[in-house]
Amino acid sequence: MWSGCGRQPLGDRTAWHSGGCSRKCLWDLQGQALSVPAYNLFGGRIQERIRLYANINRSTEDRTPDGFARMAEKAIAASFDVVKLAPFDEMPRGSTDRMQIERDTQRGIDCAQAVRKANRSATRSADRCA
Repeated sequence: MWSGCGRQPLGDRTAWHSGGCSRKCLWDLQGQALSVPAYNLFGGRIQERIRLYANINRSTEDRTPDGFARMAEKAIAASFDVVKLAPFDEMPRGSTDRMQIERDTQRGIDCAQAVRKANRSATRSADRCA
């Protein structure tokens, strides 16, 4: 339950994310103590299955289209059917250099297209553009 919680540098959001991880762990512990699934603590099961997506953004060190595609392929091989990425994270905020903005935008689009191509066998891709 703790794996991945607070391992990424989140700046001023670290406490917020850590609190979310702590709350999830406490719900899990309460469910274990009562010998019930955690969803029962929230009124019961809503749906039979919950889709689990792979957020490949932070784990993609090679921020090229090929790098994103390789991480998407690893996620698909691990049985994830949805992949989340943020290929525009490196775009500088407040830039006024039109040529640089166009290059960065195209690079982000190329990364997203490479993931979609790698993700053809999966159901869908959850692209977040920020």
